[in-house]
Amino acid sequence: MLTLLLLLLADDPIFHARTLRGKDVSGPLVALDAKWNLELGDKVRRKLPVGEWLWLQRDRANLPELPTGEHLILTDGARIPFRDAQLKGDDLFLRHPDLGTEPVAVPLTAVLLIWRTGLDGEPLAERTRRRWLSPRPARDQLRLRNGDLIEGTLEALGDTVRVERDRKTLSTAWSTLSAIVLSAEGGRPAPKETPVRAIVLPTPRSPGGRFTLVSAQLDRAEFVGKTSFGATLRIPIERLARLEMLPGNATPLKAIPLSDLPGRTYRYEPFLDEKMPLGVDATPRGRDLRLGGNTWERGLSLAVGGEITLPLDGKAQRLTATIGLDDLEGAGGRARVVLLIDDKPVSLGPRDTLGQPLRIDRDLGGAKSLRLRIEPAGRGPVRGVVNVVDAWLVR
Repeated sequence: MLTLLLLLLADDPIFHARTLRGKDVSGPLVALDAKWNLELGDKVRRKLPVGEWLWLQRDRANLPELPTGEHLILTDGARIPFRDAQLKGDDLFLRHPDLGTEPVAVPLTAVLLIWRTGLDGEPLAERTRRRWLSPRPARDQLRLRNGDLIEGTLEALGDTVRVERDRKTLSTAWSTLSAIVLSAEGGRPAPKETPVRAIVLPTPRSPGGRFTLVSAQLDRAEFVGKTSFGATLRIPIERLARLEMLPGNATPLKAIPLSDLPGRTYRYEPFLDEKMPLGVDATPRGRDLRLGGNTWERGLSLAVGGEITLPLDGKAQRLTATIGLDDLEGAGGRARVVLLIDDKPVSLGPRDTLGQPLRIDRDLGGAKSLRLRIEPAGRGPVRGVVNVVDAWLVR
């Protein structure tokens, strides 16, 4: 990771922006204003107003793994590593190198989960973490490393963690915890500004993270953003791996992530007696989505034998997505991707997803339905887990 980062820092950073029209615009990021209008290019510059681009990604920068050490997961999806977390009143105070030298306050109502470490002996912490988030509990939960559970209302967080329940105080040491899962009470409304996810590369001095920003600007060679909880993120522009538009109130996004589309149906033809559900923002086994050396927050994941049908109702104009075998669960496997628009198969060129991921950009022309099927290709269903990521329906 350090060698890659030093390579990235050697040259002026080049970014690629994907537009709603399916075209990529590349070049140095030369301008960015608080409303997310950006400008790319060197001798020839291209302006992209907010609402016309989906994402902006740093050249040669893979999206890092989701945080695994101590971190927060916020209601807006941000994942923020931290140290020295303490609860003061209704705010959680924490430190992060990219948020300044002083502790920053995060409203407790903005927090879904405070993660410390996995359960003792648990081989797949990311699956446990995902399971604890859905559905959200009626009371705050202290999840202990030994598997025990303490429920109540969180009152204190430091070396000792306390909750109150039925007028009794229950406490445990921070070192005994796996995580704190916050209740659904007091959820925060969606921001009035246009939210954007910023993925920040880690360094030996900073763990990076995935932040939700409501505004940003360039300050010479630095990227400066305002987080959804009011703190200032300040990093060298070289450490910005990706900006991605999120649904918000200020600027209605004319695209929807495929995993957010309602009304989908899923069918699976099992091999023997196995059960492989549709993975939504995770693999069927609950792992994070890994494809092409990147780790993705959102997407769909199907095993060989899986088929998903998505109702379009004539409202979608274009599908853009990347499809390929999961880096872990699909490593060494083979699978064939079949795409049908209004029940008519469309040519994708080489359909074997072994090797480099397959990029799809298809005109839907007001189609009524979209169907994606994963079939075996030479080796049956062995290690045939296929991810559909960076997937958008453009209206």
